[in-house]
Amino acid sequence: MDAESPDAAWVTVPSLIAMTVSEARSKGQHSGVVVTSADADGPPLGALTWPGTWIVIAQRPVAGARVARWSMVAIEFKELPGRPTALRRQRLGAATFWVSKPSLGRDG
Repeated sequence: MDAESPDAAWVTVPSLIAMTVSEARSKGQHSGVVVTSADADGPPLGALTWPGTWIVIAQRPVAGARVARWSMVAIEFKELPGRPTALRRQRLGAATFWVSKPSLGRDG
């Protein structure tokens, strides 16, 4: 049996840093782990990250760790300032950064 097959007892924790919380949750489920907030007894992750665009800034366990399938991966996140429609992703090396597009309007 392949170690990464759906029936495998162990999976590799994916890198979730710099993803939106929504992307991290999808990647976690696809990888066989459950993505949660750092406070597992607190409100649900969806309630903590709506509305707005929230970016994963830390995770435990770290990417590459081997864990039992459907183990929890706790994430810390911060809200991305600005409007989601005014954002674009930029890849620099292995990390993804979110940057605001310059405004076309006048300030003040």
